[in-house]
Amino acid sequence: MLPDYQKSILSITSSVAAYFGAKTPYPPLEAVTAALMEKNTKNVVLLLFDGMGENLLKRHLQEDAFLRKHDVGPVSTVYPSTTTAATTSLWTGVAPGEHAWLGWSLYFKEIGRQIDTFLGKDSFTGEKYAPLFPAEAYIPFETIYPSVNHVCQTHAFFPFPTSASKGANDRAVYSGATDLFRRIVDAANRPGKQLIAVYHPEPDTTMHERGVNALQTKTAFERANDLCEKLSRELGDDTLFIVTADHGLVDVNENIDVTKIPEIMQTLIMPPSIEGRAASFFVKPHKKDAFLAEFEKRFKDDFIVFTHDEAMKNQLLGIYPFHGKTDDFIGDFFICATGEKSFAFSTPASINDGSLIGQHAGLTEDEMLVPVICFRGSA
Repeated sequence: MLPDYQKSILSITSSVAAYFGAKTPYPPLEAVTAALMEKNTKNVVLLLFDGMGENLLKRHLQEDAFLRKHDVGPVSTVYPSTTTAATTSLWTGVAPGEHAWLGWSLYFKEIGRQIDTFLGKDSFTGEKYAPLFPAEAYIPFETIYPSVNHVCQTHAFFPFPTSASKGANDRAVYSGATDLFRRIVDAANRPGKQLIAVYHPEPDTTMHERGVNALQTKTAFERANDLCEKLSRELGDDTLFIVTADHGLVDVNENIDVTKIPEIMQTLIMPPSIEGRAASFFVKPHKKDAFLAEFEKRFKDDFIVFTHDEAMKNQLLGIYPFHGKTDDFIGDFFICATGEKSFAFSTPASINDGSLIGQHAGLTEDEMLVPVICFRGSA
């Protein structure tokens, strides 16, 4: 399933920005716009649950569950279907190719290192790159908050410090569901209009460790459902909640360690980067045919291969002019998962062997479809 940039999570941002008098480039989402205009909306709570894909929502919650009853989606997420790319898109209103935060691990030629984008650490050793925070230095972005701060108070609540909250009037790191509940309610009870942007790391964290079908995963979905229902009972109908996700997940049955395949290793210039299920391969010029032949022989049923030009031109990463660094990050081949496999690259110093059970960033429907859930307070 390819991304649909005419009806994606970017359209949620466009509807919210337009309600507060700002503009983002992608078309608004009719259902969200209608919900915003239905009544006098004082507060907008934009709540993202990491990994809460549409198909998984239906799998783990009964049809009469609170979140499912208010689901007006689904829509497409952006591509790659991963937290780094999609959350940055939701807070900025532009697609991954346009902001260049494409995935978890990016190679920055300026410093000659592959860096975990969110953490600012070497992807293989885990060492902090001390001189600067590479992603913020080389691919800075602007959130939507400054564009609407003149008409509303903006709040950004995350469970960790992040540049995704920059520009908000109120930036807070919360600790647990109880603290988050209190912060949302307190912000909504302030005078005047409020835009409250929230990121919640579940059920993604549980699915990485336990898989998409685990009992613990079902519990994580039920807790998300309970939190939203409790919030709805605490606030009045002048508060509109818009709940969505950055992506869904699938269980991976094989992490393919590239270092264990000499026929592929000898074709590469550097380790693959971006994501295990959306992998950028930089290949020696005289070895491209050999790489493709080996790849075709081994993995044609589990991945789609895009050349650099195809990835850049076919609207996989967005429809507007790309950030200059996107051209750097996409290698000779951009290989996207359609099955149940993922790429890994181990070294003696590696801190992550790619063995997570639930994964994302691929092009399956389970990863690409996310819900759009709209409800008002009922207090």
